Amino acid sequence: MAHKIASLKIQKTNFMSFHKVNLLLGSFLINLLWIQPALAQDSIFKQILGGFQKSGDAAGYSVTGTGAPTREFVPAWVNYINGFLTLFGLLFLILVIYGGWVWMTARGNQEKVSQGKKILIQAAIGFAFILAGRVIFELVILALSATVATS
Repeated sequence: MAHKIASLKIQKTNFMSFHKVNLLLGSFLINLLWIQPALAQDSIFKQILGGFQKSGDAAGYSVTGTGAPTREFVPAWVNYINGFLTLFGLLFLILVIYGGWVWMTARGNQEKVSQGKKILIQAAIGFAFILAGRVIFELVILALSATVATS
């Protein structure tokens, strides 16, 4: 009886190893079939650049045949910064309205009045930072424009 159990264990082990070998061989052959068409294509680098070009075309920033963008650097960044400044200006407007609302609905409560004043002062300081950032950005863009124009 013990001999039969040992023999069954050996057969089971051989059967499992046979399946493992078949599984490994089969997966190797399937991978080989998938890899062959990939090797026939262009290099991965060209595929990545093609993907970038497709994304740029879809976003409106297409490139010429030489790789130079059809839309220049400076106008593109001006559009980005103008968008951010619009959002910051909207945030400033919301803070001013909220601070004014807190102050006006204080009904003589000094804590609420000081809280409203604090919100308005912080909004004004934030707006000053926004304006300073805009001035610095304009100076950088002017310097970059001059550099691009001379090179």
